[in-house]
Amino acid sequence: IMGVRSLGNALASFGYKFGTTGLEAVTPDPASQPFSASGGTTTTFGTNKAHIFEYGTSDNFEVTSGSKNIDILVVGGGGGGANGGPGQGGGGGAGAVIYETGFTVTPGTYPITVGDGGASGRPGSRGDNSSFSTTHIAYGGGGGGGATAGLAGGSGGGSQSNNSVAALADPSQSTAPGNATIYGNNGGTSPNSNGGGGGGGAGAVGGNAPGTNPGSGGVGGAGIRINIVPGTTGPAPAPSDGYVWGGGGAGDDGGGQTGMNGGLGGGGASEDPGGTGGAQAWTTGGTGNDSAAGAGGAGTGGGGGGASSGGDTGGKGGSGIIIVRYQV
Repeated sequence: IMGVRSLGNALASFGYKFGTTGLEAVTPDPASQPFSASGGTTTTFGTNKAHIFEYGTSDNFEVTSGSKNIDILVVGGGGGGANGGPGQGGGGGAGAVIYETGFTVTPGTYPITVGDGGASGRPGSRGDNSSFSTTHIAYGGGGGGGATAGLAGGSGGGSQSNNSVAALADPSQSTAPGNATIYGNNGGTSPNSNGGGGGGGAGAVGGNAPGTNPGSGGVGGAGIRINIVPGTTGPAPAPSDGYVWGGGGAGDDGGGQTGMNGGLGGGGASEDPGGTGGAQAWTTGGTGNDSAAGAGGAGTGGGGGGASSGGDTGGKGGSGIIIVRYQV
């Protein structure tokens, strides 16, 4: 009996000193499990799933198990268009657009902030930043110029009438990994003209006011088409080509007979007589009327349109958006 007891004690001591036998249960690594994530509004199309985060929600992107290479779109809030008077206001610049493919996520919380668009004013206000975690930060669009040049931002705001200074896109204020692309362009100018410059878009610079009298403003710069979710339903482009993001707001036309159009991708149109808001977007940009310019489209980062002299109201910038997509 004493020998059996001694043998048991020896075995226990061996296990204590040298570890277990490998027959016990092992807790699996969460990153090796099937991928599971939550947050935002989800939609599945084809072999893809997308999580969509819009302004006013407070969800985060939560990975509960597994790892996955994801695609990320981050759009900052658009800049507000300038109020009118004296002089014609510039259009707001679009928020910066960041697009990343193949970004690896593992279990954890990825905080989400979606920026609102900037308010109209003299000058218009810059839009708020949007961010996915700390890795992808899209700078808000610059406000349209009122008694000033436009303001710098993700894309620059358009300048007020008779101002030849271009507001610059400032990519240094956005943050993204080295294999991501940051989109933004300068705002338009208004040399020798009584129209306002157009706000810069994610895909093109804002239009310069051409210098005619009665005036004509600059159109909003076009946004950038990124096929991360199925896009517009019109005859061209096909829905599979995706939406356009980040259209610039139009500068006011300074008493011309036709309003100036917002940039494709949700840019707001000029005021009196109102132009057409930027289409092919998550939300079409607003059309101007006799007293107010059009707002940037919600969820597009589009800039607001500029207003004419007399104290009329520029358009508010469009809110940003964040979309995460991966294969299921």
